[in-house]
Amino acid sequence: MRPSLLALVALLATATPAGAASLEIALAFRGAGGGYPPDTMGAVGPAHVLEVTNAGIHVHRKSDGEYVEGGSLSEFWSDAGVATYDTFDPRAIYDPASGRFFVVALNGRYTSNEILLAVSRSDDPTEGFDGWAFDSDSTDATWADFPTIGVDGDTVTIASDMHQAGVAGGLPISVDVLVVPKADLLAVPPSIDGATLFERAALATTGFAPQPVTRLEGEGRPGWMLSTAVAFVGTVQTTRIGGSASAPTLTAGPFLSVTPMPTPPDALQTGAGLLDTGDGHVASPVQIGDAIWAVHCAQGATGRAAIRWLELDAVTLAVRQEGVLESDALDYLYPSIAANAAGHVVIGFSASGPSLPPSSFAALGETHAGTTLFGEPIAVLAGTGDIQIDSVSRFGDYSATVLDPSDPTRFWSFQEIGGDGGGAAIAIAALRVVPEPSSAAAQLAALLVLVRRRTRRQRRRSRAG
Repeated sequence: MRPSLLALVALLATATPAGAASLEIALAFRGAGGGYPPDTMGAVGPAHVLEVTNAGIHVHRKSDGEYVEGGSLSEFWSDAGVATYDTFDPRAIYDPASGRFFVVALNGRYTSNEILLAVSRSDDPTEGFDGWAFDSDSTDATWADFPTIGVDGDTVTIASDMHQAGVAGGLPISVDVLVVPKADLLAVPPSIDGATLFERAALATTGFAPQPVTRLEGEGRPGWMLSTAVAFVGTVQTTRIGGSASAPTLTAGPFLSVTPMPTPPDALQTGAGLLDTGDGHVASPVQIGDAIWAVHCAQGATGRAAIRWLELDAVTLAVRQEGVLESDALDYLYPSIAANAAGHVVIGFSASGPSLPPSSFAALGETHAGTTLFGEPIAVLAGTGDIQIDSVSRFGDYSATVLDPSDPTRFWSFQEIGGDGGGAAIAIAALRVVPEPSSAAAQLAALLVLVRRRTRRQRRRSRAG
């Protein structure tokens, strides 16, 4: 007796493992921003893409990238009710749990300045934002630089490096950490009444440029911050944010051991000018389930700028695994990372080299039985020229890769690329995870074709008889 079609399908499905997934470019376009450096950042809601750079804040339609509205940073903060001057270092995040966009920036530099925070009035950024300004140092002894942002179920957390007042550049001497209850921000009217500012926290507690971990699934306390400032000696520094949303605590966490990797070298371009790859700060770590994913730039075995990724246990902070993306032909710059609950991890980044101007790239990782393997990076959107501002031009200073809140198979990437006339442009892309047909599916397709052919032959014979 011949087996039934359903029996064959069941046999093939159990006998042959599923195939690997691939990354497909669903949409790619140039944003409206730029600047030097642009500080490339973005967030994605149910229907809109929010592009955030030093050149301004702009809204695009999510379905096709069509430009909707936008303006300068000063215009954005003025519309949000905050008087600003010399606004810089903007960042943004969309929180699916609350259905809100959060935007952070700084106001003024080199002297005591302000930390700016804004929340959207709905999941549609065109309906406006409400904003506030926090004095970064009540003693005016320091000024805030390089803010970072993270969101969990209870709070929005912002961290900023603090430098000596009147001094441009150099290493920070402390860190500000601002913890704002999300319930206050979502109230009608919204407020910041329950906010807590840890002024000038010791670097021994936070490290340089600490990044709060974002928990997209809505969990609350405790939260974590990560700093890779000393990863070149094999250490990742952590900070625990405990307590409640209205009475948080800030304490040093464990130091994590990783493979020592030197800070990244300057990146090559097609011309003579180089690109500054920064200090290898960790970028926007994210928690999905019991895993924290993080990424930073470092020098790879090829001697070029490369990407190191990390998976941490969200409870114990043990390093579960680490890996490196690198090339012997290209430099990989300013990575960012996102993950979904299905075990897919996407790293977005820029790449450049002697045969390639700064361009947007992405790589897909898949986790099976606790091991994550990344496929070959794909080119997302090519730059049109080198960035030629100085002999070593600033690049970055960061980027964004985020999970689509409406589709767990789709990721969005915001990366800096080379623009026209020696300047920078912003590449925005939707990247879709596409399962490749397994051999079982291929055999099933062939079987269905065979069945159709046999059915047609039987019908012809029946008519002929």
